[in-house]
Amino acid sequence: MSIPILWLIFTSAAIVGMVGYDVAIKLATEQINVFAFTTILVGFAFAMHLLALLVYKVTVPDASLSLNTKTIGWAALGGLGLVVMDIGFYLGVKYGGLAMTNAVWLIGGLILSVILGYYAFHEPIDIKKIIGVAFGLLAIYLMVV
Repeated sequence: MSIPILWLIFTSAAIVGMVGYDVAIKLATEQINVFAFTTILVGFAFAMHLLALLVYKVTVPDASLSLNTKTIGWAALGGLGLVVMDIGFYLGVKYGGLAMTNAVWLIGGLILSVILGYYAFHEPIDIKKIIGVAFGLLAIYLMVV
């Protein structure tokens, strides 16, 4: 299977997962405490990640699962970011609504990722990306004001 097709499949799955996440949070905001909800969310996600790892290891038995302190550290940092994101997004949806919170979250993350990519990872930036960031800022302004 070609790389663009795989990319499309995985990206589509990510979009479906994101919408499921968004809907679950929107429905939960009036029914459950943020910390109880995110604890259940993380516990279930942990179980599903273990299942995915098991399926992966069964289907690709020679795959290396080696870890070192650096990779564990990066994963822990990502996990910390996920906790901050889950709690912040939940409370943002509760107090600001799903559409506005999601727009600011996604566009804001995109803008910061472009800036971080340029400065930290030396990814190229061109006029199209600069225009995209400008439109993103305009979109955030229009959603919030």
